[in-house]
Amino acid sequence: MKGSIRFARFQGRDNVTFALDERSSLFNYLIVNRASGEAEMRYRLGFVSDDGAAYVFEGRKYMQKTGSGTGAAAVRDLLGDYTTLYCHVYKQTPAGGLEEIGLAYLKFRTFEDIAAVGNLAGFLGSFQITGTTDPMLQLRARMRFLAFTAQFAQREYDPLSPPVAIP
Repeated sequence: MKGSIRFARFQGRDNVTFALDERSSLFNYLIVNRASGEAEMRYRLGFVSDDGAAYVFEGRKYMQKTGSGTGAAAVRDLLGDYTTLYCHVYKQTPAGGLEEIGLAYLKFRTFEDIAAVGNLAGFLGSFQITGTTDPMLQLRARMRFLAFTAQFAQREYDPLSPPVAIP
């Protein structure tokens, strides 16, 4: 993963931003947890603060419909799952281990408001396609990602259909 992480407050400082450490950060998109059978997104965000201390945020998003709502309620449930991450915060010890120092709530602003939702091109452009410089192949890869996501949302959340009672 590339990018940065911004904090309203971190280690006694207000409004700080740190670059993610690409070597210690990863993201698993919509993988199935073998134990629960449910889809998850797994995050590991590593970064180094200005004082040289290394930190890791680890969290999971559980991607399943939690309510029986339809329409707007189902869409809110879906967007909440996609944009909210609760995680454990670790500080790396001098020996290379991780010491848990707290919990965090991360809010991804990708779909936070109607303007962000309208910027689909910007969202798709934020993904880097590796292994090719062909713009058409990169566009196809982005569109397949979008189709995969839409298919998952339709199957798991089915926001436009009422619940069906199964006899």
